[in-house]
Amino acid sequence: MLMDPKDATREQPPTGMDERMTIRTPEHVELRLLLAGAGNRFLALLVDLMLQALLFGGIFAGAGLALWAGRSFLADATEQILERLGVWVLAAFVFLLFLVQWGYFTLFETLWAGQTPGKRLMMIRVVREDGRPIGFAEAAIRNLLRVVLDSQPLNLYAVGFVTGMLNARFRRLGDFAAGTVVIRERRRAVPEAGPRLRAPAQPALTQVGPRVRQLTREEAATLQAYLRRRDELDVVRRSEMARRIAASLMQRLDVTQPMDMSYDAFLEWLDGEVRRTQAFK
Repeated sequence: MLMDPKDATREQPPTGMDERMTIRTPEHVELRLLLAGAGNRFLALLVDLMLQALLFGGIFAGAGLALWAGRSFLADATEQILERLGVWVLAAFVFLLFLVQWGYFTLFETLWAGQTPGKRLMMIRVVREDGRPIGFAEAAIRNLLRVVLDSQPLNLYAVGFVTGMLNARFRRLGDFAAGTVVIRERRRAVPEAGPRLRAPAQPALTQVGPRVRQLTREEAATLQAYLRRRDELDVVRRSEMARRIAASLMQRLDVTQPMDMSYDAFLEWLDGEVRRTQAFK
């Protein structure tokens, strides 16, 4: 395994607007993550709240239309239902609104690996403190605290903002509870589809494809994190990181590096196999 929360060590980010978080894996590979600031997070939240407002508007419009239709065509039955079950209908409606408010962020952050439409637009992402992608549990916890505490009072997010300003990584209460941080995505978040370093298919790798499913999510996340950020490294550091990650994964998959394939080329090939087999979604 490339990254274990128990083994990973973290450095405190420097103060200032350009704050970074450094994660060191057990193989002594450092992954540097740029933390998202208050501005990016506020703009992403604003976009998401606007989309939520559209959802709420649709719900209210649908409920009003259903009530109008019921009173127009089934007036007596509708009035009897409202008289007998009015409190329960209201409770169900309030619960539905809560599900939309909580479920919007939870669903997107789970399916989009820590992003919502607003976060994707602003190129920021929620990750665990050890750099791994978040799952449903982290998304559910941080967004439950969002609804209950961080968004108060009156959905103005004053609690979350004040809490964020009081710590170096701008973490709100939901982030502390879920063990998450919000980072900025690089401009080249995904390796481009243009010319790559990949060599022609090697006979030594033909049997490795099925073994890709044995990789853990942490191993795949470390692989993809390196490919996203390698262009920012100098030649020596990039070569060393590629060698360490490739050596660990080659040992994991029980494969020997082909003579005419570089470490970078192997990692690109392996990333392609991970995506092709859809082993990690």
